[in-house]
Amino acid sequence: MRIRMAGAHPLGFDGFRPMHPRERALVLDVVSRVFERGELAARAVDRAVRANSHLNSRTRHHLTDSVFAVVRLRARLDYLLDAALKDAGDLRFDSIPTPEQNRLRFALALATELGVPLAQAVQDADVGPPLAPAVELAATRQPAWPADPVARLAAERSLPAWLARRLLAEYGAEADPLLAALNVRGPAFVRANLLKTTRAALARELAADGVPVTAGALSPWALELEKRPNAFALPSFRAGRFELQDEGSQLVAAATGASPGETVVDACAGAGGKTLALAAMMRNKGRLVACDIAGERMKDLGPRASRAGVFNVQPLVVDPGPDGEHVLRKHVGRADAVLVDAPCSGTGAWRRNPDARWRLTESAAEEYPARQLSILERYARLVAPGGRLVYATCSLLRAENEEVVGRFLARGDFALERAPVPEAALDAAGCLKLLPHRHRTDGFFTAVLRRVSRE
Repeated sequence: MRIRMAGAHPLGFDGFRPMHPRERALVLDVVSRVFERGELAARAVDRAVRANSHLNSRTRHHLTDSVFAVVRLRARLDYLLDAALKDAGDLRFDSIPTPEQNRLRFALALATELGVPLAQAVQDADVGPPLAPAVELAATRQPAWPADPVARLAAERSLPAWLARRLLAEYGAEADPLLAALNVRGPAFVRANLLKTTRAALARELAADGVPVTAGALSPWALELEKRPNAFALPSFRAGRFELQDEGSQLVAAATGASPGETVVDACAGAGGKTLALAAMMRNKGRLVACDIAGERMKDLGPRASRAGVFNVQPLVVDPGPDGEHVLRKHVGRADAVLVDAPCSGTGAWRRNPDARWRLTESAAEEYPARQLSILERYARLVAPGGRLVYATCSLLRAENEEVVGRFLARGDFALERAPVPEAALDAAGCLKLLPHRHRTDGFFTAVLRRVSRE
């Protein structure tokens, strides 16, 4: 493992000052809450930032990057530290008290992942002299990874062994670069809201505000932020001219082919990111129904739609039981397009949810396909003859993607067709298949299914 030099830091830090003890305590407290109390990393960081509003932008970014690096790379850090402790002092990592384990993880992550000079990383994490040599050894020597391919992938790329086994079986040699891409912070994209601006005009406005951007390679609405500003404070955001949205997520919306005047259903709308993209595609003309099983998930949709200038959205809470069937009855056979962005394992979005890999169990992963197929079949009834049913996940696993679609197509009343997205984003079957190491997006799968007969 090579230690990155500060000048080559991929997150763009402009040099490194020693970490204040309060900042160190904050990082370690958040890490502890994630590991020991089971809190979601993103929420724990957000709460910490809100509770410490005095922190400047650079410190907030460093806090987030530090926590995310420690959480996502936990297995890798533990493996390297365990080997180093055995060699440096005949200790086992799991024999050390938990607070010291977190300090060691923090120091090694700073030195090997965040570009902090080694001596400063040890100081910033407050690792004492008895354990400091282990950090130095783990950071500087060539790792001795396990000989078994699955064990090596699990340790080197930091994920549970059962998941390493499955991804290795499905992706072969490509599993390693795929997982490596999921272990770094992803690029930040915005979606230009074409109801209020154009991509070119938004690019000029952001550049004038000191936020240089480059056009996305795949989505016609995407701009990649070259810096990490507080996007929510920008005038263009407050005016509704853009939304923060991964380029891959934008392509999922694009795959629906939603057009002005159509009736479109977003079956699993959540907070409404794809709903707003669909509304822009429809130019506010037609009917857009945003469904979810919990109204709480859609609580931000109204304010977001208002800011974006969207007024053709109808929120609809759909109970998963019989009451939901009654709510959906009047929409049966009327939709030109239905998007089912199904609940999934989330393996393609690990860059944004660093603790998700540790929360996902093998048994939980095995339960998703049946649930996904059930949701797909439920909302298929809403599709009009000749209409489109678009199935999407942010999963990397075939069981949740191609296999669910294959089982659904066995019904015989829908046919798979090419997704209307750039060729570079398609697999051999014409489905949208985005992989972080190939496309620089989150991992997504999307299949477009055309109704060819009535039920």
